[in-house]
Amino acid sequence: MRFTTVLDSVPIFPIRLKCPSDSVYVVNVTAQTTGEILLRNFQARMYNHNHHKLIYLEKDIQFVDTLEMLGIKVFV
Repeated sequence: MRFTTVLDSVPIFPIRLKCPSDSVYVVNVTAQTTGEILLRNFQARMYNHNHHKLIYLEKDIQFVDTLEMLGIKVFV
């Protein structure tokens, strides 16, 4: 008898982060992506390494926040 494991695929979706300079940064994420991962990836792609922060609905995104905790819904 052959056993196979079927893993549920994790939905990946793009989000857009607007910079103060009006440029847009697009990143593929899951609902479990944390604020720390978003911020570190965003800073790695910025030319100036000034202190950046991410804001969602006028609140700072904390390192431990996930997109799911922020209330961002994923529809696939």
